Amino acid sequence: MKRKIYLMMISLLLLSITFCSDNIIEPIQYDPNAMRVAGNYIATTFVVPGSNDGSVDVLANGGMISVILSLDFTVRGRMIMPSHPNLQGEGFDEVFGGSYTIKNDSLQFKNFQNALSHPQIYFIIKLDKLEAYLQAHSPVKIILERIK
Repeated sequence: MKRKIYLMMISLLLLSITFCSDNIIEPIQYDPNAMRVAGNYIATTFVVPGSNDGSVDVLANGGMISVILSLDFTVRGRMIMPSHPNLQGEGFDEVFGGSYTIKNDSLQFKNFQNALSHPQIYFIIKLDKLEAYLQAHSPVKIILERIK
């Protein structure tokens, strides 16, 4: 009798081990490109052309860009563009979200309505930095640095 109970307990143990091993979660394999850039970023340079001569340092006038790049190629962040006499339009403070793509050493934001997702803006990927330059009538320069 004891032997039957002992064998039954071993059988249940083996069955439970087999059942549990089928349900082990496989580790997620992330894209190496996403792993290279994922993280929190903040603008350290944000210069836009002014409506008059010269350009405007947006950060020095109370502007800000913060960005979070996730491993699943999603992006979210916040952009503050202050009102300024040399800038056209009203200032704004907006939260955005969408996705990003990487091709070679350039990153582009997609799927949201924001100046950062402009089809002509590409960020060059550098070590812990994303640098964007848009040559319009006057250049736009944005440098996002990863927060450590």
